[in-house]
Parts: sequence; C-alpha cells; structure tokens
Amino acid sequence: MAGSRPRFQVMSRSQGRSVTAAAAYRAAQDIPCQTYGETHDYTRKGGVLHAEILAPEHAPDWVQDRARLWNAVEQSELK
Repeated sequence: MAGSRPRFQVMSRSQGRSVTAAAAYRAAQDIPCQTYGETHDYTRKGGVLHAEILAPEHAPDWVQDRARLWNAVEQSELK
C-alpha cells in the first residue's frame, strides 16, 4: 500500500508566486485572490484525489474555507 506524506514549500512573491494560486492548483479549485484581483481557476485540473484543511479544534470555522484561509495568509504576509 502506498503511503502519503505532507509536503511543505515556501512561496516567494518576489518570484511571481501566489499562495492563493498554489492552493487553487493543489486542490483543483477556483480561488479568487483579493490581493491582486485575479481568480485562479483550476477546476478542470484532474488528478486530485483528496484535498482537506487540517486545523486545530479551537480554530475558527472560516479556516475551513480554502479561499478565505489563503487570502488571509496572503494579507498577513503583506503587513
């Protein structure tokens, strides 16, 4: 049986990367980026068998919304 493991990667805006775009790509979802006013739509991308957000039990409910979570991360990095 094949196993899986989490993979972490540092994103660099100076290299033109966006965490909202990366999240949309990895989850094969449509995520609007509030910072740059773009929408990253990877809903036609295949091959994603499972995507979930792991958060502590005491985390607010909105962190389960991938668009809100990654837009909040993007905003926190700009401050």
